[in-house]
Amino acid sequence: MFRRLIWTAALIWTGALHAAALPMEYIYPPPQSGADQRLDYYWHLLRAALQATTPKWGAFTLAPAETVMNSDRAQILLSRAQGITVLVRTTSAEREALLLPLRFPLDRGLTGYRLFLIQKPTQAKLEHVRTLEELKVFSIGQAINWVDTEILRSAGFTVETGSNYESLFKMLTAGRFYLFSRGVNEMLAAA
Repeated sequence: MFRRLIWTAALIWTGALHAAALPMEYIYPPPQSGADQRLDYYWHLLRAALQATTPKWGAFTLAPAETVMNSDRAQILLSRAQGITVLVRTTSAEREALLLPLRFPLDRGLTGYRLFLIQKPTQAKLEHVRTLEELKVFSIGQAINWVDTEILRSAGFTVETGSNYESLFKMLTAGRFYLFSRGVNEMLAAA
């Protein structure tokens, strides 16, 4: 019996060593299109942090999932531990109840500072806007699942929603709304 316990302990220890030798796997949602670079900074930042901590925590892999998905689908998959292991989203009480949040802004809050992507003819109309009430005349485009969508509606803005990121650019071009609200850190990639 003593021999069996030693053998069992040796198997458990060998299994633990083998498991520790496997790289930790981080799978994130891929960009929603070839032009979508909104989250690249976060994945580069995560890669740098993982590389810096490899001596202490071991090897890792960091790669996008194979299937393109919107952020709601990615959140569902992460909550079910089905193919996504890490996600970047704007926080909300609902999301924090479902997922484990990182409680510090990785971009120092830059996404919260907003600019409007507009069509050229809209510029002349916006030059005369001086109050919030005057700004509310202009409809804003948002994805249906973005936290800002309900915030803007609650503030009295007219919000036109699109089903995904790429469709919002087409909707702006087609004149379905006047303003496409983007974080200052997203503006150059969007232009």
